[in-house]
Amino acid sequence: ARLNFVGSPQAQVSWDVRPIDGVKISSFLGISQKLALKPGTYLAEARVNGEILTAKFKIVAGQERDIMLGN
Repeated sequence: ARLNFVGSPQAQVSWDVRPIDGVKISSFLGISQKLALKPGTYLAEARVNGEILTAKFKIVAGQERDIMLGN
């Protein structure tokens, strides 16, 4: 999965990714990140300037996804 913030390129973005029914599996700072994820349904959260943006997405075996969040 490729996670991207589509807003100001100077934004300070803090990300968390977790399975929809589980605990956080990845946290990172920055505009974008690539993650290798097992098949399943996930929730990505991006925190920017006190705002929380979320995306629910599904990964199937062998699939590449672009997850874009912005404000």
